[in-house]
Amino acid sequence: MPRGRVVNGDGVLLLTARDLQARRKLSGSTVVATMMSNMGVEIALRNAGIRMLRANVGDKYVLEEMLKNGARLLGGEQSGAYYFSATAMRRLATVC
Repeated sequence: MPRGRVVNGDGVLLLTARDLQARRKLSGSTVVATMMSNMGVEIALRNAGIRMLRANVGDKYVLEEMLKNGARLLGGEQSGAYYFSATAMRRLATVC
């Protein structure tokens, strides 16, 4: 029987941001999420010293916000789409 647990997109974004921050690889200590992201994620990120910016829903808007505000490494959507580099707009991962 399979083991594991389902973690939504906000949870994966939080875990990824904390890991990158701990390894000093999170550009500007900033991530971009969408208006749909949970307020609890924003609070948890803030407590970890990470600023969360909000963009409209859609990859175009997340990537625009990443470029505009220097959050060049990490952006994501609650749906499970993650953007690991705003300078290479094709770098998109969906965790299934």
